[in-house]
Amino acid sequence: MEQTRAGYWTAAIFFAALLLIMALLAPLVPGLPFIGGLILIFYLPVLCVQYGLAVALILAAGPALVLAFMASPVLAALQWGIPAAASFAVGAGYSRHVAPVRIFGFVTGGIIALSLLSCLGLIVIGQVPLYDMLQQIVNEAADEAVAYYIQSNPASAQIIAVHQEVEMLKKAIPVMVPLQICLGILMTVYLQIRVTQPLLARKGYDIPPFPPIRLWEIPRAMVYLYILAMVMKYWGTSRHIDWLNMMAVNADQLASFFICIEGLAFMLYLLQHRFVLKSATQAMIVILVLFVPIFQIAAFIFGLADMLLNYRKKREAM
Repeated sequence: MEQTRAGYWTAAIFFAALLLIMALLAPLVPGLPFIGGLILIFYLPVLCVQYGLAVALILAAGPALVLAFMASPVLAALQWGIPAAASFAVGAGYSRHVAPVRIFGFVTGGIIALSLLSCLGLIVIGQVPLYDMLQQIVNEAADEAVAYYIQSNPASAQIIAVHQEVEMLKKAIPVMVPLQICLGILMTVYLQIRVTQPLLARKGYDIPPFPPIRLWEIPRAMVYLYILAMVMKYWGTSRHIDWLNMMAVNADQLASFFICIEGLAFMLYLLQHRFVLKSATQAMIVILVLFVPIFQIAAFIFGLADMLLNYRKKREAM
């Protein structure tokens, strides 16, 4: 038992030392803070359960302060502060034996709400033109990409088409950034729970597993949100209301994403009743649905069908 505790403490000290080294080398190697953020996301909840929140806070706060001093306070807050806060919340949920689904909901909802409030505060109180700044960053990056393409392919006949596509991207990317950030938070917290729960279970902690995807049920409200987004998009485009169009695009993508998740769960549910799906096979199906358009369309159709017909609930009730 003492050897096990010594091993745990050795791992904790190594964790803190590794983050400290990354913080010291951050000005020389820009990618290290990002790697350190991943370490915080996937290992700090384990430390919270093993040693308590106070010890985990000490182990993470020291390197974060060093990073703020060596690089930038903003960089430290974004790449280490936010992941550490999410990790502490997940670890606290584990320690209090909260169900993983509730942990997921509380953590993602809290981070998204704080992010939105922070952005609104900067826009309303601080008078910071976040959207204009984002638009400028996207425009500069797109112009550099086009210039590089023209320099590499001076005789290409597709230069005009590339210009047109880039102009469309300039308008679309800033509008979709809020949603992509929210979806990124959802995926990160989900992966965080899925990775840390088995690690803690192997160490002997009683952490309930996350429900399998085939049992997930998305509220039917997402269908209504999708319909509302279509109406908002029509009004925003026809009346040239930019803020309404921006909200419509994000609502459309959000509803479509969750409908696809419902469809993915429905597809896995049907396949599970006919075949024995291994974890690798299920992971491959998830990847196909998330990244291949034709599978996304299929998942969207399956999701709409399951939401409107309640097929799984009716079958389980039989």
